[in-house]
Amino acid sequence: MFGSGSKSLFENSEAALSEQVVICVPTNGMVHSAFTFCLINAIRYTESRGIPVVLDMDAGTVLSNQRQVLLDTAINDHAADHIMWFDSDMTFPEDVIVRLLEHKKNVVCATYSKRVPPFHPTAFADIDPVEPVDTSGHGLIKIRYTGFGCVLMKAAIADSMPSPHFPLTWHAPSSTWHGEDMGFCDLLRENGFKIFCDLDLSREVGHLGIQEFLVNQAN
Repeated sequence: MFGSGSKSLFENSEAALSEQVVICVPTNGMVHSAFTFCLINAIRYTESRGIPVVLDMDAGTVLSNQRQVLLDTAINDHAADHIMWFDSDMTFPEDVIVRLLEHKKNVVCATYSKRVPPFHPTAFADIDPVEPVDTSGHGLIKIRYTGFGCVLMKAAIADSMPSPHFPLTWHAPSSTWHGEDMGFCDLLRENGFKIFCDLDLSREVGHLGIQEFLVNQAN
């Protein structure tokens, strides 16, 4: 684990106007340069609005464990009021945190495209059958599941839900494991919490990947 400690990443002489946000980023030890650029801009912008920010990262390979460690550290060591989850392969506008805070929801996200076909969003109205959200609309919509690449949650909701918060679950109809993010979403529903998705912000969030380029490739 490595983080910025209890101090903000950037010193801000202005008085805080809002509750503290702890940014949590699980990584495999490396991050994309485009993500780093977006992260720095987002922290600077958020702090310029008088909102204190702490950054914490966890380098590892077991994502469900990384998220649990980051969640516990954000609450117990950094006294988080809000937790902002970013994956290290995302791009986003500098005002992403402020825009999500302004919704004043327990859990609110921006969705983003998968990196492999079919290229549908990673937020779902349901999973049996699979119903990806329609991102052509505007405003907030209630959703059933979301990937955790860009999610803001109130830290207090974790205290009302049992651990572990990010379990892996076996989905018998598809003979696949559902990821830790879907496990968290199931836990939210079981404890009466709703998840909302900002459709306008979603169209400004990118998901970084790798593509092979060949000589004489037309497109």
